[in-house]
Amino acid sequence: MSRWQGPKLAKAVSVFGVVLCISAIEGVWVWLLAAAISEVAGQRYPSLIGVVLILALAWLTVRILVISDIALERRRLLLIAGGLALALGIGTVHAGVAVPPQLLIGTYEPDLRGAGIALVILIAYLWGRGLALAAGLTRERVIGHIAVSTSALCAVLVFLPLTGAVQRLGFGAVVTTFALAIAALLLIQAMGVEARELTPSRWGMVAGGFTILLMVGAAGLTGILSSGFLLGSARTVGALGRQARPLTDALLLALGHVAEAIAMALRWLAETIGADPSAIVQNMRGAEESRPKIEDQAPQGPPEVLTVLVAATLTLLFCVIVIAVFHRLVGHASASRRDEIEEVRQRLPRGRAALLGWFGRKSADGDDLVGQGVRVEIRRAYRAFQSAMARAGVPRAPGETPREYGRLLASILPAGAADLAQIARAYSVARYSDESTPVPSAEEVRQAVRRLRAVLRDAPPDVEAALHR
Repeated sequence: MSRWQGPKLAKAVSVFGVVLCISAIEGVWVWLLAAAISEVAGQRYPSLIGVVLILALAWLTVRILVISDIALERRRLLLIAGGLALALGIGTVHAGVAVPPQLLIGTYEPDLRGAGIALVILIAYLWGRGLALAAGLTRERVIGHIAVSTSALCAVLVFLPLTGAVQRLGFGAVVTTFALAIAALLLIQAMGVEARELTPSRWGMVAGGFTILLMVGAAGLTGILSSGFLLGSARTVGALGRQARPLTDALLLALGHVAEAIAMALRWLAETIGADPSAIVQNMRGAEESRPKIEDQAPQGPPEVLTVLVAATLTLLFCVIVIAVFHRLVGHASASRRDEIEEVRQRLPRGRAALLGWFGRKSADGDDLVGQGVRVEIRRAYRAFQSAMARAGVPRAPGETPREYGRLLASILPAGAADLAQIARAYSVARYSDESTPVPSAEEVRQAVRRLRAVLRDAPPDVEAALHR
């Protein structure tokens, strides 16, 4: 096993674990909502495993298409069409109809299309969240998924508490979401810089101890709330209320006298101005009786043509919105770099600053740019070389010198050993030497990078396997 295979494999496992946890966190509340809606509509619950894995499937599809080096426009078309087809297919099957247009057109008995349409929207949501996750896996994004899922789960528990799905499965959904959130945060922390400051055993002890404390605290709080603590508190409050009853009775009696005085004053005012209270009451009753009783009228539906037009318009609007959202998410995911590549960029002089470097003048901030033009071009060529090797699966490790990195690559690509040595030597001179040191030709470095790209393209399968390990 090579020296980068272990950390790279561990990070890949952590990334996939985080994606599965996020997919399960989002899928649990979506499945609970779909189950409650299906119960109200008279349909069976959808598949829990299928709903939970939708987000992970979208993320994995994006990664496979990126690795396959498919054109961006074709990649967008595949992801958008695939997401829509998956959502419509699942919703159609769940509604018990044959083709997607039957979700909006026709009359059926029993009518299960409400559950199917709701599942179409929820599956499209999960697919979009998976496309967004493919743009980059960060701690902030994981926390955002946990916050959204927790809020949605709370809303389901609050607004749909009487359905059998929520009553039977709500507690398990809460516990599962909590455990998955802890697992996702621990995995994303293990991928960060802080996790590398501890040994694996120490990190495991810290994470395990923190998880145990959370579980024990939650169990203790649950035991307190489920015991007679609340009943005892209620009895104490009741006793205090009985002690304060004379004061409340006096206050209510005073308010009653005030209300009586106000009523007598209004009656006196009505008699003074000559108003007839009975006539006012009679007019109010007449207005109420003359009001159209919409609730008593026979139900009448809109014309069938209008119904079809509204259904087609809403369907078209939904498809346009989903396509626009998926298109934007796919663009963000395609523009992002691979999760296992960490690239640090340094801003180099451009425009007038670079032009002044060629003529030996000073930039606007006073830095001497004599001879810096060639150095900048060499550093840009080296940055392109690093990006190419990172995409090939061998990124430069933190703290690794250019010569060490070049010797490592030369052991994998013997055909490019001379070019690798030339690139490393030129970059070291351009980056770290003083101004009096002669600088190699930037064009020669660029040609060496081009030759190395050709070596990568023509590499045999065993070399490609070694690069991607």
